[in-house]
Parts: sequence; structure tokens; C-alpha cells
Amino acid sequence: MGNFFSLFFYLWGAVTIFFAGLLIYKFKAYDLIAGYNTMSIEEKSNYDIESTAKRIWIFSCVLTPITILAGLLEYFFATEKYITFVYLIILFSAINILIIGENKRRWTRKLTVFTILFNIFVVVIIVLSFFLLR
Repeated sequence: MGNFFSLFFYLWGAVTIFFAGLLIYKFKAYDLIAGYNTMSIEEKSNYDIESTAKRIWIFSCVLTPITILAGLLEYFFATEKYITFVYLIILFSAINILIIGENKRRWTRKLTVFTILFNIFVVVIIVLSFFLLR
């Protein structure tokens, strides 16, 4: 058996992810979306916020069970380092996919490539930290 404290944080994270998506999509708490508050009224009128909210809801519905599964695997199999490693890679990749998918109409190819390379850089740092801190 693994650490109950770690399981608690995974479950707390899953609840937070789920309810953030629920608040944004069902209760129209669009102010929780980064950058939406800073848009001018004209920009907001040209922006499809409901589509963005739906994508965030889908993202949270996919990531919530993955987070719960990672917590349970870490707790019952006590392989916390590797489960956390895989979970962080999935999390950063999912966030990257959401950001690129949401901004594909406004972004240039260079910015998309930069975002992907930055995500790869973060994953490499995670990998190195896991193997160097053994």
C-alpha cells in the first residue's frame, strides 16, 4: 500500500479539475478562463466562448478519471515515482493539445512549434528529475 496523503492529493486534484470544467461549461463561469477577462468587448463578441467552454468540459471529463486512476495505482501498487511520471507527461500533453486546439485559428505555425517544443522541454526536465533524484 502506498501513501494515503498522495492518494488524497490525486483525488483532490480530480475533484478540482471536474468542478472547474463544470463551473465553466454548465454554470457559464467564463471568467475562470485565462485571458477572457482581459479581452475587449469587441474581441469577446468575435470569440466563440461556448465552444471553448465545451472543450474545457471535455478536457476535464477526460482528465478526471485519469487523475483518479493514477492516484489509485500509486496507492495500491506503491510505484509512486513512475505513476507520477506518466501522469505528468499525460497532463502536460493534454494541456498542450487543449491550448493548441483552442488557439489554432489565431496562432502562427511558429508559435505552435514553440509550444510543442516547450512541452517537450518540460517533459525532458520531468524525466531528468525523476531519474536523477533516485
